[in-house]
Amino acid sequence: MQRPVTPLSGWCKLVVVLAGVCTAWPARAGQPGRPPFDFAAAERAADQQLKRQPAPVEAKKPETPKLPGPPLCPACKNALVIPCPMNKAQTPFIAKGQPPAERCPQCQGLGYVVCPQCKGKKELQPQIEEVQAKIKTALETAQGVLKEMDELEAADRLNLKITGYVAPHFSIATTLDRKTIVPCIQHGEGLLEKLAGEFRGGRFLFTLPADTRFVYVNSQAEYKVYLEKVWKERYPDTDLALAAKGSGNHTATPPSTGVSCFERISRNPLLLQHNTVHLLGHFLLARVTAIRSYPTWLDEGFAAYAETLELGQPWVYCFAYTANQMDILKNRDASLRKMAQQGKFIPMDRLTQITFMDMKAEEYFQSWSLVTMLVERDPDKFIAFVQAMPDGERDPGGLRVPAPDQEKALLEAYGWDFPKMLTVWQRWVLR
Repeated sequence: MQRPVTPLSGWCKLVVVLAGVCTAWPARAGQPGRPPFDFAAAERAADQQLKRQPAPVEAKKPETPKLPGPPLCPACKNALVIPCPMNKAQTPFIAKGQPPAERCPQCQGLGYVVCPQCKGKKELQPQIEEVQAKIKTALETAQGVLKEMDELEAADRLNLKITGYVAPHFSIATTLDRKTIVPCIQHGEGLLEKLAGEFRGGRFLFTLPADTRFVYVNSQAEYKVYLEKVWKERYPDTDLALAAKGSGNHTATPPSTGVSCFERISRNPLLLQHNTVHLLGHFLLARVTAIRSYPTWLDEGFAAYAETLELGQPWVYCFAYTANQMDILKNRDASLRKMAQQGKFIPMDRLTQITFMDMKAEEYFQSWSLVTMLVERDPDKFIAFVQAMPDGERDPGGLRVPAPDQEKALLEAYGWDFPKMLTVWQRWVLR
């Protein structure tokens, strides 16, 4: 059973507005400190190497002159809301059982307030009243999510002490302590803020705390109880034996629900933070246009890109090489450069058909690197590529789409076939 995609409303709409108020800092995943890359020159060189006629240079579209608008408010830039000046938390959230004394007296944990400079302007009163109504709705929505957690994950049902946390774009139900959970909230929201800086138009600011949830439990025993008492009811088709034993530390069901076992993550708070960002990357990609799946290389590549964008490097890996005991972080950059230098990269007719169950380290590295390059080349074209990707055959290891169909989607979005993409990618890796 899947939850429907909920349209932007209330809190989420206000956060979209805030994306233009708060500072967003673009970062190129996997390429820290590297110089800008000349894609146009790399594409011309790729055409020469592949003995092709170079593609015609795209003519720049004339800019449409902008009409003068109303004067900008120096505080809110006409968004009518500002980040709460009294909120001490790095990322706002509302927690179950949080004493009123611990909440910010001005924003109540939402993290934003009506702009004080605009609030008194008579001509803006209708808009100010609308914003105030949305703030009230956002608080009521947050309390409703916490209440729903109480009913669904009630202690008398699970015999577990579940604490709920509601952030602007997702919620967490957990048996872990607050110290462990708050950084997960901060990094999840941090990823969304950075994506707002990378992708224009607030492309990924669509999730809501009522439709995107992480469940974090402390032990394998709690993990099993939760799967049997709650997960099986929500998702009757789940193979609980596979979920409890064979799927590593977490079980996720698209578009936006995941349960993870802290004990299986070696009780490492940093790994739990990476797990949050990685899963959120999967959830976001699964709902770019509709609730759907994508080929594994694209799905895992984007989740690793999301981790790198927010946390500097990817730490969450797939089944086939988790048990290999290889030093993933030590070998990653060296492995990519070696593949590029020697031209011994994974052929796309193979990479496009790999599943979650059989992906090896080098295949993961190349997927992450290719997705990062495609986003850097043009975020809008990356979205067009995702949207052009056809559906395919679903199996437990991921979506299977024939390689020629994937190449057609790439050609439609970027004007590249697979050989040209890999030729440009070689130069990008070795810059």
